[in-house]
Amino acid sequence: MNGIAMAPRTLSRTRQLLQAAAETLRHAGVEEPERQAALLLAAVLGTSPTRLYADDGDISEDAQGRFLELVAGRATRQPLQYLLGEAEFCGRTFLVDGSVLIPRPETAVLVEAAVARLRAQAGRAIELGTGSGAIAVTLAAELPACVVEATELSAAALAVARANARVQGLAGRIRFQLGDLFAGVPAAHQHDVVISNPPYVPSQELDRLMPEVRCEPRVALEGGPDGTSVLRRIIERAPAYLRDGGWLLLECGQGQAEVLMGVARSSSCWRDGEICRDDGGIDRVVILQRNG
Repeated sequence: MNGIAMAPRTLSRTRQLLQAAAETLRHAGVEEPERQAALLLAAVLGTSPTRLYADDGDISEDAQGRFLELVAGRATRQPLQYLLGEAEFCGRTFLVDGSVLIPRPETAVLVEAAVARLRAQAGRAIELGTGSGAIAVTLAAELPACVVEATELSAAALAVARANARVQGLAGRIRFQLGDLFAGVPAAHQHDVVISNPPYVPSQELDRLMPEVRCEPRVALEGGPDGTSVLRRIIERAPAYLRDGGWLLLECGQGQAEVLMGVARSSSCWRDGEICRDDGGIDRVVILQRNG
């Protein structure tokens, strides 16, 4: 328990357990401790958080033990999504574990921009560094006529992506490839869209991230000295995989969008690009179109 006081096993009523768990999480610096305690207990009991206080029934010792283990994990700042084994993204629930980056709401901007460019055609899209598969699966679900491919460097992460495709009934719609970025993908100007949410956290900032974020795979976060190392590689290599007029869509970090636009302008492969902001007002997505 890392020195954190937990409720004794004699507590067995729902409200008592939730109160004790929330106090533990509050002392550990967890935001919204009451809500997170309710989510954990609801997961153990197979119910919804809103029903917990209304029911206020006795909790079996086995369920109580499993709940206290989850609370202890959250108190050490393990991400809530890893403890629950799932995360929400674009209205769908995705399996997640410690091998994949947890999908973020701001990445929806990236997906929406891709869908807008593929909606009117039976195109081809490839996602680089798919992780949990959330982006590739969402594209396949939203664009039934689109052929979707996805690459991933981590075999463990690729297993999660494949599992998510199966759960969503889209396993037959997505071609997964183990490899770094474009490894194993023929350079034949065949894609309408190349999309990626690559690592973009500057190396020196990793140790200053929130404890929960530091639990996520470092390889999915670290983007080199200024955070743009992988992004630059994609911009340089993507033209060989895009048709004339095809689109490259990249998620990036704060302050990186203009840098990436400068990289693109130094090449004759790209037309003038576009930058999209997320709900927080941050320049989050860079969109480039391949010159014909």
